[in-house]
Amino acid sequence: RADLRREVTGVRWYNERCDSRLVLEVERDDSSYVAIRYAALIGPKASYRLGYYRNRPAIESIITHYCDIWGPETGGLMEGDRTALHGDLSLDNVIFVGAEPVILDWEHFAPKGAPVGFDALYLLFECLWFEQRRIGLRRGSMEHIAKMIGVLRSRECIDSTLVDYPLQSIVEFIRNHSHLWGPQLVAFPSKLPILLLGSDAIAKIDTEVRRLATKSGGK
Repeated sequence: RADLRREVTGVRWYNERCDSRLVLEVERDDSSYVAIRYAALIGPKASYRLGYYRNRPAIESIITHYCDIWGPETGGLMEGDRTALHGDLSLDNVIFVGAEPVILDWEHFAPKGAPVGFDALYLLFECLWFEQRRIGLRRGSMEHIAKMIGVLRSRECIDSTLVDYPLQSIVEFIRNHSHLWGPQLVAFPSKLPILLLGSDAIAKIDTEVRRLATKSGGK
């Protein structure tokens, strides 16, 4: 019941900030049962199994959408403040209606859950995780991550604490705030697959992304 209530609250928060076409109706909510119904939403998903590089256009669209929703135009944040947490912003939880991404699956919503930029970084590194598992780390993919972090910075959509070591920062945040994901994360750690990365791999990715960002003038 708590997950569904968070879902409702998250969708309402999201819909206040954009024309998402995500229509949700609460059919029942009492002490014993919660039922919700979504209106049909027709559109394709990008395949997260294709990894990072082949999904660059979809990733760019979602990052732009993230900045439109979480950016200073919707209220802004003081440095260090927390913003709304989606908690599982993956390609599998986005439908494209026309050219517009619509974010689904708000069961982990927390109104003051995470530093701004957390969910966007999670999207980037989960896509990279699926790619590196199959074919290894591609320079082009990490260049694109550095570029997307530059977009987040230019749109004021990433907290400075996440910039220098972005992957390490979000992995540590998840581990230190596992209560935000509840028992699902204990039972199914692969729900957030970046947690399966070892410390050496995390350090290698962060070092390369930072180097590429510096080379391109991102820092």
